[in-house]
Amino acid sequence: MRIYLDSNVFISLFEREIGRNARGLFVEAEAFIDRVKNDGHSIVLSNWFFEEVKNKYYMDREEISGKRKRQ
Repeated sequence: MRIYLDSNVFISLFEREIGRNARGLFVEAEAFIDRVKNDGHSIVLSNWFFEEVKNKYYMDREEISGKRKRQ
């Protein structure tokens, strides 16, 4: 199964965000990523996803996908 990842999941994971009621959004994001990996699904990242993350963090595709470390 292919699962399209929303940029907010990545951002919550990257920023280790806490949501309303002190809910750890990053914990939920980590659990989601782990489940996708464990179930053998593929995560699909759209051009829109990359643009949103680039606009917020100035990261390119290689940095976002983990192929290159940030400077």
